[in-house]
Amino acid sequence: MPAQYHHSLRFEPDRCDGCMSCMRACPTDAVRIRSHRAVKLADRCIDCGECIRVCPRVAIVPLTEQMADLSKFDLRVAIPSPAFYAQFDADIPPGVIAAALKQCGFDEVECLSMATDEVMAATEIYLEEHRGQYPLISSFCPTVVRLVQVKYPELVDQLLPILAPREVSAREAKKRKSIETGIPEERIGAVYITRGNRI
Repeated sequence: MPAQYHHSLRFEPDRCDGCMSCMRACPTDAVRIRSHRAVKLADRCIDCGECIRVCPRVAIVPLTEQMADLSKFDLRVAIPSPAFYAQFDADIPPGVIAAALKQCGFDEVECLSMATDEVMAATEIYLEEHRGQYPLISSFCPTVVRLVQVKYPELVDQLLPILAPREVSAREAKKRKSIETGIPEERIGAVYITRGNRI
């Protein structure tokens, strides 16, 4: 497990009434009630968002990048997930969604399909050559990876050692845009955009 893990949710103690809904919903026992307030055990939290979903007081909030934070980059690349596109009506084409992302402040919109194809090809090769233990567990979802690390550490060696499509897409987009524009890769922000939890 990494020494430092940056969580994607925050507990707001002033809103919490200690109802224990989050504690009951947490799959890794990462929530405790202390002095009538919910607190997170950071080393157990897998950022699954179940606590956010069940909290009646909106006392747990997702930590997301603000659009203003993108100003620190010279070039901004959006990487929309399939779930992001799927939340819109079928009569709204992907091009309209991409145009809207550009109006929001992104310079480019990267398609995830090529990276997904590359990851699938790499996975097929790995499975053909794999001589170790089965089943193997996809590393696509960071929450599943954290769940394995936290609750089932004996299965860590069965996680596929292959980057998720979003990571491949971000890496390749930054590399390509750096060559095209001369902007150093560290000055290019690649942001994965997915459907958020409803609060």
